[in-house]
Amino acid sequence: MKVSLFFSLWIVAALFGMGYTMVWSFTPGGAAKPNPPSSEKSAVQVQAIIHPLCPCSKATLQLLAEAAQTAENSPSIDVIFCGEPKSSKNVQLAKAIPGATIEFISEQQSKDRFDSATSGQIFVWQKGKLTFSGGITDARGEDAKGAAFTQFKRALQGNSESGVTPVYGCPLQVGG
Repeated sequence: MKVSLFFSLWIVAALFGMGYTMVWSFTPGGAAKPNPPSSEKSAVQVQAIIHPLCPCSKATLQLLAEAAQTAENSPSIDVIFCGEPKSSKNVQLAKAIPGATIEFISEQQSKDRFDSATSGQIFVWQKGKLTFSGGITDARGEDAKGAAFTQFKRALQGNSESGVTPVYGCPLQVGG
């Protein structure tokens, strides 16, 4: 009797944990407000707002690197790290993206500049016009090439239709 009660409670706890994880994985974070790049470096410009320690953003950076390597029009890519530290696996991944520039700002500066709430926010600009805003993964840490990545790739290829997707990443911790 005690064994079956313990086993039943264990099953309930395991199912609850799995359910919670699934809900967390597929619940988007808050989107940031677009803030155009200060200078026009190329016809297509990408801004990525990433926290250096967000494990979810590893997938975003990997997909961003793949997109940069296969893009026909050589977009300029600004990876904007908000928060500490300035050295992490995410920073190493970003430095490996062809042609990417890396910028470090505080989470408060990210909040002030983009009103950002979630790591993994991507903006694509074409000649000063916003053509994509959101995340490029379909869940937290998911590196499969889903609908969000497809929409992002279209924006990189010059599709001028504005695309908006949910952002899946770690919440940025900004006081105030």
